[in-house]
Amino acid sequence: NALFFFAHGSFEASERKRSLTNDSFRASLDSQNKVTRMRSKQKQQGLTFISWLVVLIVVGFMVMVGLKITPVYLEHFTIRKSLESLKDEPLLSRKSVSEIRKILFRRLDMNSVYRLTKDEVSIKRSGGVTNITIKYEERRDVVGNLSMVMVFEDSIELISN
Repeated sequence: NALFFFAHGSFEASERKRSLTNDSFRASLDSQNKVTRMRSKQKQQGLTFISWLVVLIVVGFMVMVGLKITPVYLEHFTIRKSLESLKDEPLLSRKSVSEIRKILFRRLDMNSVYRLTKDEVSIKRSGGVTNITIKYEERRDVVGNLSMVMVFEDSIELISN
């Protein structure tokens, strides 16, 4: 029995020692985890250099596309304004198709729009109604062989008095 107690006692002592070692090991792991979590929080603050680079590339691409599209749309608004101004022209419905075309192209020239051709302007008469349609497309290179195509179509209807 004594031997058993002795053996059992030494077993308990070694278990206590192992338990203390495990507790200290757990405590050191907990402190290491806290440090790691603090470091990971520090690492997770903000964007990395590569993330910033990707964001800047995307923003730069969008700015470049915007710079290429803006003049096309400004020109389109000028064309539409010139077309709409024909409604205010007195006795326009009594003029011939070639005279209407000359008046329109003169207004486009005054507004520095030189890209339209006669094929892109359609003037049709039926009865007392004159339809004037401008239909064109604009292509702009973006990067390399990547291009944008913008298609525009505007029309007005003039009714003779």
